[in-house]
Amino acid sequence: MSYSYVSKKDYKPFKKEFDAILSEMQIIMRKEHKVTMEIRLVGSGANNCVTKDDSTRFWDLDYNIIIRNLPDKFAKSPDKLKEKIRLTIDRVKDSGKYLKGYNISFGKNSTLPITYKVTKNNKPIMGVDIAIIRYDKKTFSAFGI
Repeated sequence: MSYSYVSKKDYKPFKKEFDAILSEMQIIMRKEHKVTMEIRLVGSGANNCVTKDDSTRFWDLDYNIIIRNLPDKFAKSPDKLKEKIRLTIDRVKDSGKYLKGYNISFGKNSTLPITYKVTKNNKPIMGVDIAIIRYDKKTFSAFGI
């Protein structure tokens, strides 16, 4: 398997659109559910060195959602929070405002991240993995949801 870099020209429009999708989700979660969070692009995308698999030409971006404030209804059930975030992202991406001409899959609830795939004419283009992290106030440790 060999890899090569994805040009900024190719990945920046997707990054911009997913930044906007996640920002809109963040606003909705704050208004409707009183959940506050920070969203960070991590990994190769954060370092402007996105790579693709040369055989499939597929590449991805990774985001961390860092939960800052969490109502009790979600604190006691992290899976509910993950599901609410996934459904909110699905709602935002289906608004028709983002990545026109592309199809964005519904969020797949993987073991840890929520995963999205972007296709055009049924051809996989790129993916997005979104991990949700909550800091434990007592121990200051982080864990995935």
